[in-house]
Amino acid sequence: MMLSENDLVKFNFGTMQWEWNEEDIEQRTQATDNVVDLLQTEMKRQLKNDADLTQLMKLAACLGSSFQVHSLRLLWETRESTEDDENGDTLLSLMDQLVNEGYLAHAAKRDLYCWAHDNIQQAALSLISEDTLPWFCRDIGNELESKLDEKALDESLFVVVNLLNNGPETTDQEQCVKLCSLNLRASQKALGVSSFGTAALYASNGIKHIGNVGEAWMKCPELMLGLHMTGAKAEGSIGNTQTMEDYCKNVISQPKLGTEDKLDAYLIWIDGILNQGDAAKAVQICLDVLAQFNCRIASNPVSMLLAILSNVLSIKATMKSFKTSDIQQLNDLTRIKLVQVLDQCSTCMYLAADDRLPLCVFRNLNWTVEYGYCDYSPVAFATTGGILTGVLNDLPGGALYSEHAVALLEKTQSRGIHARTSMVLYGITFTWTKPLRSLLKPLLLGYDNGLKAGDVESASWCIYLYCTHQYWLGTSLSTVIDNLLVYSSQMRNLKKFIQADACDIMRQA
Repeated sequence: MMLSENDLVKFNFGTMQWEWNEEDIEQRTQATDNVVDLLQTEMKRQLKNDADLTQLMKLAACLGSSFQVHSLRLLWETRESTEDDENGDTLLSLMDQLVNEGYLAHAAKRDLYCWAHDNIQQAALSLISEDTLPWFCRDIGNELESKLDEKALDESLFVVVNLLNNGPETTDQEQCVKLCSLNLRASQKALGVSSFGTAALYASNGIKHIGNVGEAWMKCPELMLGLHMTGAKAEGSIGNTQTMEDYCKNVISQPKLGTEDKLDAYLIWIDGILNQGDAAKAVQICLDVLAQFNCRIASNPVSMLLAILSNVLSIKATMKSFKTSDIQQLNDLTRIKLVQVLDQCSTCMYLAADDRLPLCVFRNLNWTVEYGYCDYSPVAFATTGGILTGVLNDLPGGALYSEHAVALLEKTQSRGIHARTSMVLYGITFTWTKPLRSLLKPLLLGYDNGLKAGDVESASWCIYLYCTHQYWLGTSLSTVIDNLLVYSSQMRNLKKFIQADACDIMRQA
């Protein structure tokens, strides 16, 4: 069909035969490895004399793989060739034409259009010349950013930011700040849905657009802090430790930032190092940070033993009279951050097999009683319950402190600490005192909350323990093996190799 339409094959009615020139055909129809080239050639042929349809294809291609017709209409209304299309009839007619041609698909209920294939969108985008593409993207991005309302902008945020990021570089300071702010917003949104690679890219783009980083810290400290912290979280979650450390050190080195902000940077740094399996190094950083605030954990064996014995006796003495309802909420931000460092230190010590672990847990417990509860209190009570049950063989006492942990978890309503508290409670502590089957659903919930909150470390342990419980409950081996295969692969994608190895060992056993 294409050969005939391009006059490469002709029918001679005189001889009643088809005629062609093989050399001409070979030159004009050379095979290409790029499907986009073929689609582009066909598009140009179909759109040769239709300026409106060509313009529409270019605009739609910039809006992503799917888009609301409302966004396209905003762009369409400002184009010179559409001044007479007051009711949008021409736009809808052209959209129907693209649907009929097989370029677009239409979901009528949501007024949503999507490209029939990614290659079609790419071919449509290639209709814009490479020389003008950056300016075309910038203009459309600015137009959408200024015309969309807040809700619509949030829905199209990635598209708008991608367009602006693909635009030409600018030295206008106001434009740079606006672009950095949009990248920060996109990075935070991506981080909120656990799209860590995307979040890291937006944070990196934001810092790149700001220009002189030193001046930016002086003029836009909140913006720079947001970009570095979000970038550090994202980079740490995908295992890019060095980039994460660079972000954190940059924050810590800023003289004008507050204590809470620097503690946040330390926490991200510690978490990133821990995710790479260097628990001993993470412990040392935690202890160094705590020491800056006169919180020191005994390291002498005799002092450690005496401190642990003293705390255990105190816990047992107050066990029956203690009530979580009597504890007030902690509002001192610096103290909350220190409790978080202490909580993180407990995790690091556990993984490093550090004998000072009980002292960290008990310090967190004592601070909760003395200063009030915060998001990081439940896990201290859960771990105390585990120590009482599993080490001291005090099942009633362990169960009581575990129930205190559940009560505090309900009071805090914190998704961030939910996964780790669930891991300790339903993966370890309650296994001595509750039916194993009743622990499956809470572990799945902990896994889900951990992924949503970015605590992939605890989420991975929750799902591993879930599979372990399934095995001990007599679930069919095929189901357990299938689950282990799926979750092991996911853990490796998230670079949680310790948990992935644990799943593989259990599956092979």
